[in-house]
Amino acid sequence: REGQEMLAGQEIDFIAEQLMKHINAGVHIKVVEGEYAGETGVVVAVVEPEDPNTPPSALNDTTSVIVLTDLSAREITCRLADIQESSAVSQGLNSLMGYELYDLVAVEQNVAGVVVHVGRTELRILDNHAALRTIKPEQLRGKLN
Repeated sequence: REGQEMLAGQEIDFIAEQLMKHINAGVHIKVVEGEYAGETGVVVAVVEPEDPNTPPSALNDTTSVIVLTDLSAREITCRLADIQESSAVSQGLNSLMGYELYDLVAVEQNVAGVVVHVGRTELRILDNHAALRTIKPEQLRGKLN
C-alpha cells in the first residue's frame, strides 16, 4: 500500500485499546478459551458487530468467527478473542463420563446402540434402527457390554 515503504522497520507506538486481532477466512485455528476450548478447524467466516460505533477495544470480544471443526465437521461460532492461528489438529476423545468409544449402550427401552464418536460434551450413537443420534451421557440408561 502507498506509504508503507516509509514505515518499514520503524517502531510505531500504539495504545493497547487501539489494536485488535485480525484473522481471515480459510485460516486454520485452535479455540483456546470458552465453550469450545480445544477444538480446531478452519475459519469459514468472520462476523463483525453490526453496530458501526463499537469501539476498537471491544472488537475482539464482539467479533465472532464461524469455524468448521476438524473432528466433527460441524460449524461452531466463537469469539475472535477465544481463538489463535494454529496448525494443530485436535485429537478425538476416548471416553466421556464412563462411556468409551465402541461401548454397547442402552439408549431407551428396546433401543440399544454403539458409541461411534466421543465428543467433549456428548456422544454419537449408532442405534439398532440404523439411526445416528447425538446424546448426552446422562441421557443413556447404561452400558450393555
